[in-house]
Amino acid sequence: MSNFKLKYLDSLLESDYILSPQKVVNDLWGSNAQEKMEFSYDAQEEKRRKSMSNAQERMEFSLSEKFLQIKKSC
Repeated sequence: MSNFKLKYLDSLLESDYILSPQKVVNDLWGSNAQEKMEFSYDAQEEKRRKSMSNAQERMEFSLSEKFLQIKKSC
Protein backbone atom coordinates (compact mmCIF):
# COMPACT_ATOMS: atom_id res chain seq x y z
CA MET A 1 0.00 0.00 0.00
CA SER A 2 2.85 2.40 0.75
CA ASN A 3 4.21 1.81 -2.77
CA PHE A 4 0.83 2.91 -4.16
CA LYS A 5 0.92 6.03 -1.98
CA LEU A 6 4.37 6.92 -3.27
CA LYS A 7 3.31 6.43 -6.89
CA TYR A 8 0.21 8.54 -6.25
CA LEU A 9 2.26 11.31 -4.65
CA ASP A 10 4.73 11.08 -7.52
CA SER A 11 1.95 11.48 -10.09
CA LEU A 12 0.47 14.43 -8.19
CA LEU A 13 3.83 16.16 -8.10
CA GLU A 14 4.41 15.53 -11.81
CA SER A 15 1.01 16.88 -12.76
CA ASP A 16 1.47 20.06 -10.66
CA TYR A 17 -1.71 19.39 -8.68
CA ILE A 18 0.18 20.06 -5.49
CA LEU A 19 3.10 22.29 -4.68
CA SER A 20 6.03 20.98 -2.72
CA PRO A 21 9.28 22.42 -1.42
CA GLN A 22 12.18 22.12 -3.85
CA LYS A 23 14.07 19.94 -1.35
CA VAL A 24 11.28 17.34 -1.39
CA VAL A 25 11.20 17.35 -5.17
CA ASN A 26 14.99 17.02 -5.33
CA ASP A 27 14.92 14.16 -2.83
CA LEU A 28 12.38 12.31 -4.96
CA TRP A 29 13.87 12.92 -8.41
CA GLY A 30 17.45 14.01 -7.84
CA SER A 31 19.17 17.37 -8.08
CA ASN A 32 17.95 18.11 -11.60
CA ALA A 33 14.34 17.46 -10.63
CA GLN A 34 13.03 20.74 -12.00
CA GLU A 35 14.56 19.98 -15.41
CA LYS A 36 13.04 16.51 -15.38
CA MET A 37 9.63 17.88 -14.43
CA GLU A 38 9.77 20.54 -17.15
CA PHE A 39 10.81 17.92 -19.72
CA SER A 40 8.00 15.64 -18.56
CA TYR A 41 5.50 18.50 -18.85
CA ASP A 42 6.76 19.43 -22.33
CA ALA A 43 6.52 15.80 -23.44
CA GLN A 44 2.97 15.54 -22.09
CA GLU A 45 2.00 18.79 -23.81
CA GLU A 46 3.47 17.57 -27.13
CA LYS A 47 1.60 14.28 -26.77
CA ARG A 48 -1.64 16.19 -26.08
CA ARG A 49 -1.11 18.41 -29.14
CA LYS A 50 -0.48 15.39 -31.37
CA SER A 51 -3.55 13.67 -29.98
CA MET A 52 -5.69 16.75 -30.68
CA SER A 53 -4.25 16.99 -34.19
CA ASN A 54 -4.98 13.31 -34.85
CA ALA A 55 -8.52 13.73 -33.54
CA GLN A 56 -9.05 16.72 -35.83
CA GLU A 57 -7.72 14.76 -38.82
CA ARG A 58 -10.07 11.86 -38.04
CA MET A 59 -13.01 14.26 -37.76
CA GLU A 60 -12.14 15.92 -41.07
CA PHE A 61 -11.77 12.53 -42.76
CA SER A 62 -15.09 11.38 -41.30
CA LEU A 63 -16.80 14.54 -42.51
CA SER A 64 -15.36 14.17 -46.00
CA GLU A 65 -16.55 10.53 -46.08
CA LYS A 66 -20.04 11.63 -45.05
CA PHE A 67 -20.00 14.34 -47.71
CA LEU A 68 -19.02 11.79 -50.38
CA GLN A 69 -21.80 9.45 -49.26
CA ILE A 70 -24.35 12.26 -49.47
CA LYS A 71 -23.01 13.36 -52.86
CA LYS A 72 -23.24 9.80 -54.22
CA SER A 73 -26.80 9.41 -53.00
CA CYS A 74 -27.97 12.58 -54.78
